Amino acid sequence: MLNEIQPIHWNAIIDSIRRETCVPFLGAGVNVTSDAIPYSGLPLASEVALRLARSLTAIEYEQLEQLTKEVADDLKLRLSQVPGAGPLPNLLRATLPDLSRVALEVQMGAGYQFLLSELRQILPDGAVEPSPMLKALASMRKSTARSDATSSPFKLIVTTNYDNLLERAFGQKPYELVVQSPTGVKDKTQLQKRLSKPKGTIIYKIHGSFSGNGDNADVAGQDNLILTEEEYIEFLSVMGRKDKGVPSLISSNMVKGTTLFLGYGLQDWDFRTIWQTMIKSIEEKLRPQSFAIQRNPPAYLKDYWREKNVTILDVDLYEFATELEARWNALPAQ
Repeated sequence: MLNEIQPIHWNAIIDSIRRETCVPFLGAGVNVTSDAIPYSGLPLASEVALRLARSLTAIEYEQLEQLTKEVADDLKLRLSQVPGAGPLPNLLRATLPDLSRVALEVQMGAGYQFLLSELRQILPDGAVEPSPMLKALASMRKSTARSDATSSPFKLIVTTNYDNLLERAFGQKPYELVVQSPTGVKDKTQLQKRLSKPKGTIIYKIHGSFSGNGDNADVAGQDNLILTEEEYIEFLSVMGRKDKGVPSLISSNMVKGTTLFLGYGLQDWDFRTIWQTMIKSIEEKLRPQSFAIQRNPPAYLKDYWREKNVTILDVDLYEFATELEARWNALPAQ
């Protein structure tokens, strides 16, 4: 299943990691369950939305899931039989369901604490192990002959996931945790000072985080999430602001580096906003080339992002993780 990744792609990805300019950008797909490995992970956003929606109705989850699937499949079938429908069968199916809209509905009906409690039960990160993809990223060390070279080749990893699986994958390996708040950075001067000399890889949780890292002031003792429509709007409105938005030491790595999208749907607003506010102004030939690992991406999405220097590769994520780790370990010491 790795056929779509050509030698030029591997060379570019490995070279960017070797030069420490590769920025993995992780979505919910990095924790997806796989029968082939086997690996039992966490649900994707569409399943999370359905499970949250269960609290809004007396319909059981299994019945709700079946009904939603039947509606989506029926719509797709009917549209596919209409002459001139074009891409509508896939596009309209993709709109069901919307996690941020469902989350807002649950919050309005039962309050924010109930919403968080439900989400914690749907995403029991403490009950699952970090995925093969996360373990591969955390295990990679700098390719060097120095005996004390135990640090990661990744200066920055961005994740949209609330769970603590990435931090658990790093374990005792050093990292610097930065958790985004919907209202922006509270003390940017202090944060910039901390990031100027990070103790390891900067893990930037762009949608916030479940609590669980007691030694980190950003998340100690409370969940801090960007989840509902209102929180997304608030977050996107401050993202580009110098005083509140993405810290410059993080944004500079994202702009200058090769972004490697892993388990992340490029339809999301986050990177599209980042691209508009940080990357679009860069002269076209100087924009970094980036790559996205996705299964069965729609053709329009590949065409859309190709024009923005993002190559989408139709590859199984965990097969990619295994091959990436093997190729990295096979490199001669520098």
